[in-house]
Amino acid sequence: MDQDISEVIDAIIWAHRIVSVNNDRYVFRPLSLEDKNISNYIHTQATDFAKTEGRKTKHELKIEALKRGIWKASYDNDLKILKQELDSSLLEQEKLQKQSKGKRNLPSALVAINKRIDFLHKTILDIDNLFLSCIELPSIEYYAEQERAHYVVAQCTLAFPQMRRRWQSFNDFLQEQDTGLVHGLINMYYRMEIANESTIRAAARSPVWRIKWSGSKKNGGVKTLFGREMYDLTLDQFRLVYWSQIYDSAFESMEPPTDEVVADDKLFDAWLDEQAEKRKQINNKNSLEKKIKNSKNGQEIGMTVDGYYSNDCTCGAVKDKFRPHDKSCPFGVFLYYQPGNEKKQKEVEKIQAANPEHIRKLLAREQEMIAKKGVIAEQDLRRDDITRTTLGMSTKLIGPDGPRGRAR
Repeated sequence: MDQDISEVIDAIIWAHRIVSVNNDRYVFRPLSLEDKNISNYIHTQATDFAKTEGRKTKHELKIEALKRGIWKASYDNDLKILKQELDSSLLEQEKLQKQSKGKRNLPSALVAINKRIDFLHKTILDIDNLFLSCIELPSIEYYAEQERAHYVVAQCTLAFPQMRRRWQSFNDFLQEQDTGLVHGLINMYYRMEIANESTIRAAARSPVWRIKWSGSKKNGGVKTLFGREMYDLTLDQFRLVYWSQIYDSAFESMEPPTDEVVADDKLFDAWLDEQAEKRKQINNKNSLEKKIKNSKNGQEIGMTVDGYYSNDCTCGAVKDKFRPHDKSCPFGVFLYYQPGNEKKQKEVEKIQAANPEHIRKLLAREQEMIAKKGVIAEQDLRRDDITRTTLGMSTKLIGPDGPRGRAR
């Protein structure tokens, strides 16, 4: 595993890809910031040109195909379902093949799954080809992307192993007679896979990378690692830096996660969510404490969430302090939230989130009891001393005759 991660890290740092087209090998180098901006300009110009030529967008072509009956509204969802079934069928096929290994005759279940897979492949291919021919290929988007792809491939393709540019200029590329090579390189460029998120995260927390990463922070930053400025990083490099910073913050936190949590993406994500919730509670608590700092000590504090006082002035009196506000001016007016208003719900959640977790659980149980009974007296709702003590309440009732024990 360590060796595999080392290879992943080396590939991300190098940022080049070796590809094979027509039995020859080539190398795609990463695009520079200049290359990216020029390719974006070419894409924009091509889009504008295609519009003037009367081409249509994919959306417009799809609507036209639907009207003509060439494309059906259900095809998009059909493709999704068919591809999901194909994935599960391939897994089942692999399982049955292992079970039937060494047997003279194929099991009927394997024969059936093979036929189903052939049908799924053909159906998906037919729908994909239909989409390509009547929607994708004639579209403005496809034309503009092809124009950009020509420039990108011309700029980034190197000969292997010489590592020199295959075409010295964009004009040289446009004069290339081997159209098969051009199409092959474009297809390979757009089919290149970037590292998946799980692999990037495993690399970011690996010891071999942590050493490189820690050293770079004291010696030139990302340029020391990648030989490129931060704004010029590839997507894989940027994601590796991003997750390295996330793990840095975790390791340096007051309550760092265990090694087992760090090594498991799901557990680590849960830890991140937990820390975010704690920060939210602290922020909410600090915000509320500012609002109630002049309040007298008490067990419970009520706050209105039905609306808010408006600070919007439409009459100009805020600037002219000696002139009163017009009657129609909303400044200083209490405005009630409309039913179902999101701001009201967020305000309620903000206030509730300021409570510690054990208080929120206790209040949740009370809400459940109220919901079941509809109406309930406070002394029945909070009968036990532990609950009342937790909420900072007295365990005795004060009546007209003085202190007395709570009614049981």
